[in-house]
Amino acid sequence: MTSRAALYIDQISRYIRADWFAMFAAYFDDSGSHSRPTLAVGCVLSGPRKWTKFERQWQKMLNAFGVRLFRMSQFESRVGDFDGWSNKKRLQFITRAADILDDGVIFFGAYSMILQDYRDVLVPAMRVGDSPKTNAYTLLLQSCLEEIVTHLGDVLLPAGQRVACFFERGDPDVWRALLESYNWLLELHPEWRHIFGTISFPTKDEALQLQAADLVAYEGYKHTTNQHVEDASRPVRKLFLRLVETGRFNAGHYDKVALARFLDKVLAVERDVLGGL
Repeated sequence: MTSRAALYIDQISRYIRADWFAMFAAYFDDSGSHSRPTLAVGCVLSGPRKWTKFERQWQKMLNAFGVRLFRMSQFESRVGDFDGWSNKKRLQFITRAADILDDGVIFFGAYSMILQDYRDVLVPAMRVGDSPKTNAYTLLLQSCLEEIVTHLGDVLLPAGQRVACFFERGDPDVWRALLESYNWLLELHPEWRHIFGTISFPTKDEALQLQAADLVAYEGYKHTTNQHVEDASRPVRKLFLRLVETGRFNAGHYDKVALARFLDKVLAVERDVLGGL
C-alpha cells in the first residue's frame, strides 16, 4: 500500500462513526463502466432486524452452494465459483437469492443510462471543472437517494440517527470521487442532511448487502442494454420480472428527454441553493 493510499484510508476512517448502527442502512453498487454503452447503479435499503436476518440467510445460501463471494457478472459468465454449474443448480441459486432479497429488503432500485445519451445531452452543457456534476454516476446516485427518501415516507429516525450509506471498497481515487459526489448532492439537497449520514467503504465479503446491491445493479444494467441499446428483441429477463413482482423494486432509465429535464432541474436548484456556483 502506498503512503498516499494509507493516508486516504486514514481520512476515510474518520467518516465511520455511529452511522454503522443507524436505524436504516443503504448499500450501493454499480454495473457497467465508461468503456461499455450502459451504466447502472443499484441500491438496497432495510432496517437492522431485517438486515440481520438477511445476512444470516445469505451466508447460509453461499455456504450451501459452495460460493465464497457472489458477483452477478461472474454468475452470468459461469466463472469462478460458478464454473461448471448445471442450469438446474444456477436456477436454484438465483431463485433463492431473489427470495432472500424479497424477504430482507424494504426497497431496492436500479437506475441506468446509455452513456452516449449522457455525453450528448449533459456534458456539453456543463462548465469545465464542474465535477462531480459531469459524472454520470452522480446522477444515478441521486436517483437512488431520491427513491430512498420517498420510501422512508413518514418514518421518523431517532434523534441523531440517519441512514448509513455503504459503497464497495476500491481504489482510493474512486472513494474520493464518491465522497465528492455524495457531499455535492447533500449541498444540492440540504433537506437530506437530516436523513443521510456519512458513507463507509467495506468489502463485499465484509458487507453481504453489497452483494445484493450488485445483483440489483446488474439487472438494471442488463435491462437497459437489452431493451434500449440492442433491438429489444430479447424477452425481459426473468430475474428482472421477479424483482418487479415484489412491488418494492424501482427501475429507472434516463433517456435523452429525461436527461434534459434533469439538467434543467439541477441548474434551477443550483441557482436557488448554491448561488450558481
